Amino acid sequence: MRIKLSGLIYSVLWLVYFGIILFLVVMNAEPGLADNVTVDKSGLISVITSASLISQSAVAGTEPGQYPQSAIDAFDEAIDISQAVVDDASATQVEVNQAVKDLKAAETIFDAAKIKVVDHTPPSTVKDLRESSSGTSWIRWTWNNPDDKDFSHVLVYLDGVFIRTTSNAFYNATGLAAGTLHTISIETVDATGNINPALVSDSATTKIPVDIVPPSPVTGLKESSTGLDWIRWTWTNPIDADFEHVMVYFDGIFVTTTSDAFYNAVGLLEGTTHTITVKTVDTSGNINPTTVSDQATTKVTDRTPPGPVTNLHETNVGASWIYWTWTKPADTDFSNVRIYIDGTFIATTSSNYYNATGLRNGIKYAISIETVDTSGNINSSQVTDSAITLKLPVISNVVGKSIKSTSITLEWDASEDTSIVQISQDGIFLDNATESTYVHRDLNSSTTYNYTLIPYNENGLEGKAVSISLTTSSSTSGGGSSGGSSSKKSSSSSSGGGGAASSVEDFTNVAMKDVDSKYLRINSNVTYEFTKAGNDVQSVSFYSLKNSGEIISTIEVLNNRSKLVNTNPEGFVYKYVNIWVGKAGFAISDNIKDPRIKFQVNNSWIKEMEISPADVKLQRYNGTSWQVLPTIIDSNTTGYSVFEADAPGFSPFAITAERPLPSIPNSDVEVLTANVADVGLEKIRPKKSGMWTIIIAFILAGVLAVGYEYLRKE
Repeated sequence: MRIKLSGLIYSVLWLVYFGIILFLVVMNAEPGLADNVTVDKSGLISVITSASLISQSAVAGTEPGQYPQSAIDAFDEAIDISQAVVDDASATQVEVNQAVKDLKAAETIFDAAKIKVVDHTPPSTVKDLRESSSGTSWIRWTWNNPDDKDFSHVLVYLDGVFIRTTSNAFYNATGLAAGTLHTISIETVDATGNINPALVSDSATTKIPVDIVPPSPVTGLKESSTGLDWIRWTWTNPIDADFEHVMVYFDGIFVTTTSDAFYNAVGLLEGTTHTITVKTVDTSGNINPTTVSDQATTKVTDRTPPGPVTNLHETNVGASWIYWTWTKPADTDFSNVRIYIDGTFIATTSSNYYNATGLRNGIKYAISIETVDTSGNINSSQVTDSAITLKLPVISNVVGKSIKSTSITLEWDASEDTSIVQISQDGIFLDNATESTYVHRDLNSSTTYNYTLIPYNENGLEGKAVSISLTTSSSTSGGGSSGGSSSKKSSSSSSGGGGAASSVEDFTNVAMKDVDSKYLRINSNVTYEFTKAGNDVQSVSFYSLKNSGEIISTIEVLNNRSKLVNTNPEGFVYKYVNIWVGKAGFAISDNIKDPRIKFQVNNSWIKEMEISPADVKLQRYNGTSWQVLPTIIDSNTTGYSVFEADAPGFSPFAITAERPLPSIPNSDVEVLTANVADVGLEKIRPKKSGMWTIIIAFILAGVLAVGYEYLRKE
């Protein structure tokens, strides 16, 4: 009994020992049961990224450096397969490594598919193209094909219309009308499809049957014009396809043949009547016996001059010009008039007006007019009218008195017709003085100031400008002395506000200058247009309130801020410009109203500044500060945006843009970046193993077997 019990205990211990050994073996065979398996996909992701960049930059086509579309499609498919492995959470390291190997192989195949060389050289042209034979409804052409090894075929065109392709060296055109001209043109094509654009052409005419029918007669025969010793006839030739020429008879005598539709008979006598007769002839020599005739008479010499002009009078007068108008004579042969000013011949014109310019103010001028007809006859009875130019207001004896360290007093003498004197300093308007004195205050000591004084009469007529330079006294001097002895005086270059304003800018600061000139009349709209390259100001417009004569507008495009300005405008600066109309003091509310400025801005600058066209504003320096002007978008083109702004006057300007508010950072981008950073490695949950079930079943089976053995021996 003890022996049997010992055997049972021994058997149980043996089974326990065997189970422990089996457990350890299983654990060593499957280490993944205790820990998760790590699969590295970073290498595959890197290869996919590189391959995607290559695919995106590839261009489909047939030129060198391009790829066949099929190669791009195959490469994209390989990239998609590799991406599927990355997206597969259960993919093993072996599958990832194989995907890397497969994608690199696909990239090698893709690189090999790049097109290296393409044949772009077309074949030579055909030679010896000619019609070899023809009939009334067909023409056969032959030629020699080029010797190029890759020559394939030719493209055949008949009368400019593509007909067919052929590799033969002949073509037979059929179904043609008799007696018609046809042109064949040939282009050569090689095996690659290159077409030689140099057409080789030949023309030929189908044969015509024997023709016994004459052509139709001419139509519309008439004299188109006549002279003292000549008559010109014209007509319309018949539309018959075989028409060739006409036979011309003059006063019953054959004179010539011509294929033209006119005949000019010369060497005739004045006032004589003549007859032309015309017969038509075709290419077969058939003559139409029906004649077409017309009569005409040569002119008689005109020795009668035209009537004189009427209603000659001046309609407008300026200080340097007089504008005359008149009514032309009713003579049908009137041609032009001859104009004399104060007895001196000036010009001829067929118009009914003349503007005499360059005159002196306050002077009487006389205009005289003679009329001339088309035959050159001059009516020597002159019609005369006189007018006086406007007298300009005048100022003189401009001096500086009571010159102090902070003020200068200007005094002058003015003519009786002077209403106001406009005063400006260094191009900046100061004031309109109605008296003969002006005090300029709040100045800097020991500083030179340049003044320009312009007189105006009550009608706004501008007189000659007078300039003077004066220097304030030092702060340590007593002041109060007259500055007349130290002043410098000179007259301006023109009157009436005309001419162009002289530039106060340094030469190096003026990038370019653009000018336009207009004749200003009372109560009229005026637009100056500028077209020079580099000038972004397109036009300046306003309403003219007076007859100011010839006025010049000047645009100065600057490299930097104007020297007349001491502060920078707000916002981004696209361009600094000076805009002037007439001389200093002209562009005032007495002379003009509603000034507007149209300008353009390069769209690339708007994009570079990260602004919108609505942010663009025109700013004007008003003498003390920058003023933002009402600005609207006028139009847009591919390269430029065009704007229009209201301006209270003309001075230094700046084309600017308001600074946009900074944008708020997008936090979503940061989150997205952080999420992408850990895509390289993934933890994969291993599949559940059935090994433990097998071990437990094995132990139970062993216990049952030992028990059975023990009971059997009992």
